[in-house]
Amino acid sequence: MKKFKVLTSDGRCIYSGTDYEEALYQRDEYNYEYGGGAKVHTCKVDDAKETAVNTAKTALNQIIATTDANIICSWGVSGWGAGWIFNANDCYLPCLILDVSGLIHTGRVIIAYNEGSDVYEVALYDAKGNRKGDWHTDVYCDELGSLIDSLVERPKDMSDEDYKELSELDSFYKMVFE
Repeated sequence: MKKFKVLTSDGRCIYSGTDYEEALYQRDEYNYEYGGGAKVHTCKVDDAKETAVNTAKTALNQIIATTDANIICSWGVSGWGAGWIFNANDCYLPCLILDVSGLIHTGRVIIAYNEGSDVYEVALYDAKGNRKGDWHTDVYCDELGSLIDSLVERPKDMSDEDYKELSELDSFYKMVFE
């Protein structure tokens, strides 16, 4: 069975179903009201879901394998999921979605896998789905943890020693009180 999705440029799904005509209608309505950005995508339901879940699991495992546990805990991850998103070049990529509550950013971190380049792309979104800042492209798996940490938690002017102490205290606080 084919499934049609209408996705906005920030990755929000505004229609998901098997009716192609309805997908086109929803796309046109959104583009008229908001000036463009929505596109219709076709996929086999099982293939798309499996690809997104496998990509998310792989990215999460790579972050865990290359990043200190206290640093990951300091991000205040309250949930994770798998999905699809348009990157800055309008390519539709599978992604890991992390809900975070850090010192610098609270909202979502999108970690999309660009299979053609064999690299990740990372972007921040607020709770309302608005992108914050630019897409970070050409991120290798061993760089994911440090990039996410710099975007979510670590103040730029802090020394390594001070930050290690802060991340340990912050992760303890989040585990106990949140």
